Amino acid sequence: MPKACLFQRVAKLLPKTLVFICISSCSSGQDADAFRQPVKFDALRPIAAEMFAQDKEVQKQILFMPFLVAQERLGTFRLNAHSTITLLGAGERVFTQEDHYALATDLQANYQGMMQTPHTKMEALSLPEYYFSRVNDGQMHRLLKREVASEQLSDVIFSSRTSVLELFLKGLSFAEKEIGEVAGREALKFRVMWKSDQPGLGEMPEGPTKTSLARTIEGKWREKATREELQGFIWLDRASGVWSRAELSAKLFLKDEGAEPIMMTLTYDFSIEDIAERITFEAPKKWRDKKHLSKQLDPLAFFRKHMPKEETVLEEQKAK
Repeated sequence: MPKACLFQRVAKLLPKTLVFICISSCSSGQDADAFRQPVKFDALRPIAAEMFAQDKEVQKQILFMPFLVAQERLGTFRLNAHSTITLLGAGERVFTQEDHYALATDLQANYQGMMQTPHTKMEALSLPEYYFSRVNDGQMHRLLKREVASEQLSDVIFSSRTSVLELFLKGLSFAEKEIGEVAGREALKFRVMWKSDQPGLGEMPEGPTKTSLARTIEGKWREKATREELQGFIWLDRASGVWSRAELSAKLFLKDEGAEPIMMTLTYDFSIEDIAERITFEAPKKWRDKKHLSKQLDPLAFFRKHMPKEETVLEEQKAK
């Protein structure tokens, strides 16, 4: 297959394969501190982590646990994650993208998060009264918490842990429980397995990891792609039942009629550290209120004073 044609196919696929999420500045209509949204998961309910490999309901409860529930169970923690997407055509590497995620939370449910791709870097700091955000190397912006959507960057980063598993829910299973350690705490280690003829977890549960924040539309490649392989390990914090570490890799084939298939390889690794350690955040020293941006973002602001004065309706009537 000509290399030019292969690159055209990749360029067509890329917008569908990559998910970039923006911070929403729309008002939720409620003060996030005073009116915390109810969580469908019971944060105090015991989790039978020992039964993870055998019980599908326990698997869903742990794998799709929201950020706020994990925070309630662990207290403070730091999460660091790294993902890689590689496309191979005719044995040659056509495209590679590496993404990085970081998230930290304190005992008051404040958090600091970062998501970085080759194209975009997004940062957020959520404090009791204010929410700070920045895109790439731009200005740090400050908003009142009540002006921020209830779903925030913390939810997006935390739910990225299921990005690979979501493609293999049908046929997904776990086995070989071992005792290990994560962040100096006892953890249960399970092998991740996949067989196309097994029921697995079925479909993605509604609600827990979905978000209303802006994102690209999921491409049809997700339905058409041929699943080839999923392997790796996950660790569960034994005391809290929180999913605390993962090492995952997967392979899929993307096929178009009349063209050679492209192999996609995915890897995702994450680890939670500093559980129940002292974590504190400080507000940035320099920032700009979001409400003052309308004047700054006027595309003609720099030229405005040199432009001819616009005639008002009253002036036009006088001229007549």
